[in-house]
Amino acid sequence: MATSDKVFGQRNERPASFIFADGAHIAAREYGFYSINNFVLAPADELFNTCFKSDDLGAKFPVTAMAVRLAPIPHLYFLVFHTAIYLAYAKEILGADESTMAEIMVGIQKGVDDIRTPGGKPLGSAVKPSLISAAVSFSTAMIEDLRAARAAGAAAVQQPASQATKLLLGLVERSFHEANVENPPLLHGIGSEHAQRLQLLNDRPARVFNALQTNLQVRLMAPQ
Repeated sequence: MATSDKVFGQRNERPASFIFADGAHIAAREYGFYSINNFVLAPADELFNTCFKSDDLGAKFPVTAMAVRLAPIPHLYFLVFHTAIYLAYAKEILGADESTMAEIMVGIQKGVDDIRTPGGKPLGSAVKPSLISAAVSFSTAMIEDLRAARAAGAAAVQQPASQATKLLLGLVERSFHEANVENPPLLHGIGSEHAQRLQLLNDRPARVFNALQTNLQVRLMAPQ
């Protein structure tokens, strides 16, 4: 009886790498590392500032004053929110295998280790795993949102907040108050006055997915 390797071909457990439209390519571990710093620092800053500091989007979120006063805390969640977009893109859109995803996570871990507080100190030992866990949870929520949107198609009914948005705002709120992240009080009673901010958060993953796929043309390159 033939072995499974003979029937299906030898299983390749080496990770793929990532190639860009200009021909540049990076290893999966580098993709993970850059997705927690180089790729996302400016977008995370911009999104945080727009959501919590801008006066151009109507009424501000209930925790805005606290978020602005203690900005480094929620900013970390905005950072890994963007990291999760790269995770979701690799897994759901490019179909990266387990070995590739594992290497990406190694890179993210290294990136988290390199993060410093405003005072120049490393993050606390309890903070690092919580950020990585948040990135994975964000990624899962984004994939669920993407699949739900695909399934609904043109008949989709716009929800006030996506699963990823709810999780982000819930974690920001829990930074200051004990709350149920699955059903954050921050979202209770938020009406049309917050629609622009919610829409901004809802749209961010899809916008980055599109940029990665269409503009940068990031795709997988099989191991050589």
